[in-house]
Amino acid sequence: MSTQTCHCAEHVAAAYLKHHQQTGEGEIYQTSLMSALIDGVYEGDTTMADLLEHGDFGLGTFNQLDGELIAFDKTIFQLRSDGSARHADPEQKTPFAVMTFFKPEITQQFDHPMSRQELHNVIDTLVPSDNIFCAVRIDGAFEHVRTRTVPKQTPPYKPMLELSPHSQNFVLITSMA
Repeated sequence: MSTQTCHCAEHVAAAYLKHHQQTGEGEIYQTSLMSALIDGVYEGDTTMADLLEHGDFGLGTFNQLDGELIAFDKTIFQLRSDGSARHADPEQKTPFAVMTFFKPEITQQFDHPMSRQELHNVIDTLVPSDNIFCAVRIDGAFEHVRTRTVPKQTPPYKPMLELSPHSQNFVLITSMA
């Protein structure tokens, strides 16, 4: 009698799942669909506390489109349409968000200022395909940061494409040390 090792797809998938459950590596967690958000589904049941179980880095929005959701370093911030930013409450809910555990595989340092387009060009050379998901974090000193969000919505909700002319743009000026 001989013993054979089976490397069938089920065993490979089971091994990956076990590794993922133990480490959280490779997970991209998404609540709802972007198409639903664009169509006006602005209410969800996923809390900020729920999101942090699936990642420490991500983007999204809050119920009623009440600001942009920005998550990094295990903290979720709410960037509101008046230009203010605050820590999100763990019980706040989202209709759409994407989260991951941020573990960089590639790092790049720069010793000179770059334009937005120059930075995009560098990122494009580092991402091997347009068909893979990647998370990008940029740390640095910035002269300014431009933000945009729509004001909080109330029912009956309009589709998002009808809201874009009413978005608020802010330029946050930073002091360069």
